[in-house]
Amino acid sequence: MVATASGSGAAQRPLPERLDAYLRGRPDGPFMGVVLIARGPTILFERGYGPADADLGIAVEPSMRFGIGSLTKPMTATAVMRLVERGLMRLSDPIGDYLRVCPPAWRSATIRDLLSHTSGIPDLFGEMRAAPVDSTRGVIDGVASRHLGDSLLAVPGSKYAYSNFNYCLLGYAMEAAAHASWPELMAREVFAPAGMTRTAYDDVWQIMPGRVRGYRRAEHQLRHIAYHDHAAYAGVACCRRLATCSPSIGRSRVVAWWPTRRCVA
Repeated sequence: MVATASGSGAAQRPLPERLDAYLRGRPDGPFMGVVLIARGPTILFERGYGPADADLGIAVEPSMRFGIGSLTKPMTATAVMRLVERGLMRLSDPIGDYLRVCPPAWRSATIRDLLSHTSGIPDLFGEMRAAPVDSTRGVIDGVASRHLGDSLLAVPGSKYAYSNFNYCLLGYAMEAAAHASWPELMAREVFAPAGMTRTAYDDVWQIMPGRVRGYRRAEHQLRHIAYHDHAAYAGVACCRRLATCSPSIGRSRVVAWWPTRRCVA
């Protein structure tokens, strides 16, 4: 949305000027991040706002990299479909085939159910302690071991319920199926084929050039966000590379067989 001043010359200003004024003058505080507007391959507006590092007084630039949180999920789904194409996984596989510790009620939930948030497995993401990515399967084992007697929230495939934990289980299954780490699989199966050279696993312990620090506003002041290293398996990416490379995934340049819209919500 772009705010305009009715009955004034402000509405006649070019869209970039109006958008910039809106982002800088929002009632709840200036926008922080990168805004990119494109029509097809043509970038119409691209600008950074706020601090990349408030302590050092470094401003955000469009080429910098941000943690993308749940935007990683469709990329994880793409990697799963690549492994399906290779015959390393099947959409009909029960998650119980991959987990070292699996509550009996979870066993019938399939890879397709996990992709589409219809597994019926409770979202236990909040019980996962922060851990390096190479320890995440052990963390999931620990969570599963505390729920061995639990029942499902719904019959697998019958009810949609958005779940971070579903995608943690998918990351686990990917690693077990391909005998490789989630970061390695994402780089090999998605980022490299799509030309996403500025996208990677968001390892909070690694020095990563161009990565923006995360902030939140509290009582009109900036505060650092709490960093967690989870394999909800989250990525870091540059806005422009997301805008220009994501269509290559959707147009099947990465996955030859693309039924994923039917199973990814």
